Amino acid sequence: MERKGKPASIGMLSQLFEFNATQYNKPDLLSYRGGDGISYRISSNEFRERVIDFALALKSLGVKPKSKVLLLSENRPEWHVVDFACHLLGAVVVPVFPNLVADQIEYIAKNSDSEFIVISNEIQANKIRQTRQDLKKIKQIMTMKKGIEGEGFRSFDDILAQVGHARRLSFWKNASIWPNRMTLRPSSTHPAQPDLRNV
Repeated sequence: MERKGKPASIGMLSQLFEFNATQYNKPDLLSYRGGDGISYRISSNEFRERVIDFALALKSLGVKPKSKVLLLSENRPEWHVVDFACHLLGAVVVPVFPNLVADQIEYIAKNSDSEFIVISNEIQANKIRQTRQDLKKIKQIMTMKKGIEGEGFRSFDDILAQVGHARRLSFWKNASIWPNRMTLRPSSTHPAQPDLRNV
């Protein structure tokens, strides 16, 4: 694909994410087969929007820089959305193999000081339910799939409903106002980078 412009100084993953998403908009950045057996594609622009929306939703739940977010999921588009959203917030992703048993997950959650958990489906939810009462530091459990019940469980759709279009517009309006710890050189070829830690 032809390069549209030289990138300005890129020193953070969030900057690289924004540059690639806007300059190299692929119609099939992610491809996957749904539960209905149909193949789906997610474009760079759509992925970027999902990441920003979810990052804002995470922030509204209390996720902040250095927060630990335990990610318990198989390989699926939502895994990457969570990963990049955490990077934009400066949070730390604690990835966990989905084939681990409940006691192993509990051990990792406690020793990583995780405060938030993201799970993919009912199988992973059952593991969390087994040790939920011992996970004292966990503030919120997010589910990629609807209809999963449990103490402190909330679905992606429910969480994303908190992020309105107006708030997203406000974020982009103020995206160029950052602390001095980030040295950026905005230009027509390198749009403002998202740093949701300051929204």
